Amino acid sequence: MNIRHTWEKFKPYLSSGFNYWRSADKEKYVIQDSLGPFFGMRLQDRLEDGHYDLFDEEGLPVRLHNKETYRSWSTIFSYSFARYEQYLQTGNKDHLIPMRNTFKHIVESGVRTDYNGLVFPHHNILSAMNQGEALSVIARLYEVDKDEKLLEVVPAILHPYSVNVKDGGVRGQFLNHPKISWFEELAELPGKHILNGMNYSLLGLYEIHKATNQFPKAEELFNEGITNLKKALPLFDNGYWSNYWFDDVAPHYIASVMYHNLHIRQLEYFAAVLNDDVLSRYRDLFIRYQQNPVNRIKAGITIFKSKIG
Repeated sequence: MNIRHTWEKFKPYLSSGFNYWRSADKEKYVIQDSLGPFFGMRLQDRLEDGHYDLFDEEGLPVRLHNKETYRSWSTIFSYSFARYEQYLQTGNKDHLIPMRNTFKHIVESGVRTDYNGLVFPHHNILSAMNQGEALSVIARLYEVDKDEKLLEVVPAILHPYSVNVKDGGVRGQFLNHPKISWFEELAELPGKHILNGMNYSLLGLYEIHKATNQFPKAEELFNEGITNLKKALPLFDNGYWSNYWFDDVAPHYIASVMYHNLHIRQLEYFAAVLNDDVLSRYRDLFIRYQQNPVNRIKAGITIFKSKIG
């Protein structure tokens, strides 16, 4: 194991000020729309730190694995959100080109299910996170264009939220907590219920309803999902840090400092737009965990052990 690489990975656990996901300063934006930057975060940071370094002939970001490039839905979506933020900052519609290309990719490369859903698999595994991010892309383009044709695929993207994982959808359930349903980032059995992926899936539902006011099913699913999120949050609190996933059968997996920071930002956003005390309480709890040096070091050691174990 490379000692320098390991040290660089561990250093963020030594600082209470680690802030990989920063809040956007949206008051300074030229364009003030109803949705704003994705989850209220400054995704332009990912452009500036070189997160997107390879692109294909259509201008979509790609990833490299075993010397071959491939398209990742989550990478494509997040890049379009970062460029949309640049549009909000400047008013320059050239920054919308990646999002328009992303919508084209949604329509042309999304996979139709036998129940007439439209899904965006990750390595052949369905993902509610990708469903939500696709909805967030469409919501933003609709904000700009008000083109009803953009919305034609929305019912098909919503459909998998109502279909159980075993039947080819993204709706899961906690094995030992059967009253909690979950929109699964990894729609497989047994379940690994991922917190940030659930939140991404919920944001898409919230935004497509807010931008269009045309999809009562999205609002219904969002309200149901928020209720289940609040029921499940105690399961993601391990007493000193947040869990990345809650596993039905195997040990739960602790969040890295980057994902713990993301959990805080996501809960912060939902707590603000919903004025919700439960979400605010867990946001504040996770912030206190991050500010505690003992908790940070314990989390870092736990992560390190899991990587080498």
